[in-house]
Amino acid sequence: MTKLTSQQKSVDYRLVEMTGEDIEQVALIERSCFSNPWPKESFRHDISNSFAYTLVAKEGRVVLGYLVAYLIAEEFQIANIAVRPQYRRRGIGRSLLAAALSEGRRIGCRYAILDVRPSNIAAMQLYDKFGFGKVGRRPKYYAAPSEDALIMGKNLT
Repeated sequence: MTKLTSQQKSVDYRLVEMTGEDIEQVALIERSCFSNPWPKESFRHDISNSFAYTLVAKEGRVVLGYLVAYLIAEEFQIANIAVRPQYRRRGIGRSLLAAALSEGRRIGCRYAILDVRPSNIAAMQLYDKFGFGKVGRRPKYYAAPSEDALIMGKNLT
């Protein structure tokens, strides 16, 4: 269990594997955070996909945030991470990312990679703190609004 205290409110949460019971809340967070959200079916598929790593941060039965990553050869692809807007800036995203990178190392991945909107300054600052660097760009990757994706990577070895 992780306990964090912020100026707004103390948050007591645990990191656990995502289950079918979490999908509705995860989809709600997804819709509140992204202009082009993943459908529920994507999350349902991922919780049974042996190449997917799914994690939620929960306070009681309430999902505060989640992360989805994929094992692709020796690469750990952080595909999706989000935290309920009212729980941001409390270390939940940092905890999710730290746990995912630890799992990537544990299973033998050599490299972690992710895509991020250049306008998502908070996410880019988090990734910088974890040692991710810019390794490329995907032109016009995002829609609504149209924006390139920055590709960021980090060695795990």
